[in-house]
Amino acid sequence: MVRWLYIQLIWLHPAPFRWRFGDDMLDDFDRAPDGARPRYLADAVASLARQWLLRSSAWKIAAAVAGGALQITLGSVGRLLFEHTPTPLPGPRPAPVRSTRTGPPVCSTWNTPLSIRVTPVTRMA
Repeated sequence: MVRWLYIQLIWLHPAPFRWRFGDDMLDDFDRAPDGARPRYLADAVASLARQWLLRSSAWKIAAAVAGGALQITLGSVGRLLFEHTPTPLPGPRPAPVRSTRTGPPVCSTWNTPLSIRVTPVTRMA
């Protein structure tokens, strides 16, 4: 059962790595004493992560996603910290102004296919 799991871990490696080192890895695993086999499994998992993340271009995608998440987080925190909501003055309130615009919503922040329309929120009593 453990050998089958180790073979599956070898097959998850990129093809050039598997062709070059797969037979040697399996031979070392077969010759190892039973007590050392969990260490070989952990090494195969670490090797799998290293091959797919560091040796391929997958790290570029992960870095781009992390950078985008950081920008969104910093933008949200900045908005919470620096957005000013004016306090209403005492007295009668003016009637709310309704938009007369017709047509599709326009995004003033980004020009991407995945856009959100940003509009101010007005509170009515």
